[in-house]
Amino acid sequence: MSAACPLFGLVLRLQPKADRDVATLLAALQRELLAPRGLLLTKGESAGDYIITGDGLQASDADRHAIVAWLDRRPLAGMYTVSELGDVGRSA
Repeated sequence: MSAACPLFGLVLRLQPKADRDVATLLAALQRELLAPRGLLLTKGESAGDYIITGDGLQASDADRHAIVAWLDRRPLAGMYTVSELGDVGRSA
């Protein structure tokens, strides 16, 4: 039996300026950036963690840079980190 293929993606850790901003920010992120790139956003295991993967494909380093640039332009984002590209199969 072979090992499962890795699922490459990113982990977004989000600490918005206010809890009420989370839904607004995530909806805009999905609409403006993730959906056009074929990326999916799912809730992570920890509070404030979100897993970003490709829909039928792998997320890329270019996707990571685009996400960081998008968040940098959003004051509602507050503090955040976007992990390096890696296997998020156990987290998704």
